[in-house]
Parts: sequence; structure tokens; C-alpha cells
Amino acid sequence: MHDHPQKLSEDDRFELAQRAMTASRRARPTLPLVLGGLALLISVGVLLYVSMNRAGAIEDLGRQQRRLDRVVALEQSFAAIETRRQQGASGVQDPVPDLLSRLERAAEDAGLEKPSLPRDVSDEQQGVIDRRLQYTFRNVEIDRLLDWIEFATQRVRGLEVNDIKMIVTPSSSEEGDTSWVVTVPLARWERAS
Repeated sequence: MHDHPQKLSEDDRFELAQRAMTASRRARPTLPLVLGGLALLISVGVLLYVSMNRAGAIEDLGRQQRRLDRVVALEQSFAAIETRRQQGASGVQDPVPDLLSRLERAAEDAGLEKPSLPRDVSDEQQGVIDRRLQYTFRNVEIDRLLDWIEFATQRVRGLEVNDIKMIVTPSSSEEGDTSWVVTVPLARWERAS
């Protein structure tokens, strides 16, 4: 006897398809997908938290670095003040009557034109003159200016340069030339005459 395959009706095929879909859904691993998604959300949250803490730590490090820089600068200032205090009278020099002439000769030796007269902003307190001369140069060669400063501080005992300021002005002409003004303040402690 030979069994002939029976044809299924439309309803039977539909029911079998529904059972197969249900079995397929049950066989799918949904728990690992849910756990993986949950782990991903937790990881993103931790990453955001760590990133915010890192930004705060970087900002705090910058604040601490600026504070350290200020402390180092203050320490250097205090060390300079202490050195001056320890030098006592030796930090205060005798007046140099030909100070301007010496500075002019130093400029000539450096290859600069004779500088114009400096602005004198000296101050006298308790028998000590804080001699301050501000020289202004226009469009000078910087190497020659630095040579002048070196010669001047070597030739006049106790002469110091506090800072150098340079202001650059772009030209409005088509040639594009720029001009600059350099201000050099020189300082020296002198005994009052």
C-alpha cells in the first residue's frame, strides 16, 4: 500500500504557518538582545559621566597651573627683593653725572643713531632715587637695539631693563610696509646728591 500525500486545505496551511511563526518567535534569543541594549545604555551613561568629570578635572588642572605660575612669579619677585635688601647700600649706586652720554655712546657702538632724549620718570624717597629713563625708538633694527641694551647695562653699574614694549603699526599703503615703536625703560637705584 502506497500512501498518497494528502493535500492540505488553505486553513490547515494557515494554521501550520502560524505555528511555525510562533515556534520561530520562541526560538529567537530576545533576552541577550535586551541585556545587550541595557548594557549599551549603561555604558553610554558611564561614558557621559566620565567625560563630564574629565572636563572638570582639566579645568581644575588649568586653574592649579595658573596658580602655580603666579606663586613662582611671586617667589621670584620676593627673591629679588630679598637680594636687594641683603645688598643694602651696595644695591644703591652713586649717581653717574654723564649717564646720558654713556647711553648715547653705547647706542653709537651698537650701530644706532643717537637716541632722542629719554622721558625721565624718576622718583626720590628717603634719600634714594629710583632713576627711570624711558627711551623710544622708531623702526630700529632689533638686533642693534638689543646690542645697545647689553652695552648700556654693562657700562653703567646697576642699570637694569624692566621690560621692552613694541607696538607694530601696519601701513595703509599698498606697499604693505609696517612701522614699529619700541619703548625701553631703564632703571637704576642712586643715592640722592
